[in-house]
Amino acid sequence: MGIVQNQNKNIPPQQNNAGEEYSLNRHELEYILLLIKDSTFKGEELEKLYNLVYKLQQQYLNFK
Repeated sequence: MGIVQNQNKNIPPQQNNAGEEYSLNRHELEYILLLIKDSTFKGEELEKLYNLVYKLQQQYLNFK
């Protein structure tokens, strides 16, 4: 986890018109959705994962 934290220090936060601090572009959304598709999850994680994937898919569809 330390590697990810060190890499993010040099990247300025993105802001869009809605004032959100972070946003993902289409390629980042595709990458995350593909990682989730090829992963295995425990039963206790499924509800949270479902809600997260739904939000990611909605953002992805907004790019089309």
